[in-house]
Amino acid sequence: MPEKTEQEWRDLIHSNTVKKLNPGRFPGMSGKMAAILGAIFGEEFTNPRMASVTVTSDGFLLGMNEGDIGYNEFLGSFSDLERNYMNLIDIPEVGLTPVEYDYAKGKLEALKMKAAA
Repeated sequence: MPEKTEQEWRDLIHSNTVKKLNPGRFPGMSGKMAAILGAIFGEEFTNPRMASVTVTSDGFLLGMNEGDIGYNEFLGSFSDLERNYMNLIDIPEVGLTPVEYDYAKGKLEALKMKAAA
């Protein structure tokens, strides 16, 4: 069997991480958190789908639903998201491997860096 390409490894890490963080596994997860996770990972976890999230210069999180023009959804503070997101990926039962954990953490870091730019 041929070795996986770098892109195939990235796709595998992404799909495994998304499967483990799928809101369907967490009955207590709010619809808002599910929508934010969907936007972070480019997945459709809610309807309407949240297409994108951004962090404002004063540390708040805004969301753009699919079909919207602009970030029309106020989602709260980025610090609240960061705390809740890290609590989620730190749950041992989620079962993230170290590589998947780093990938998930990197997705949040990328969102934070986008805000700083």
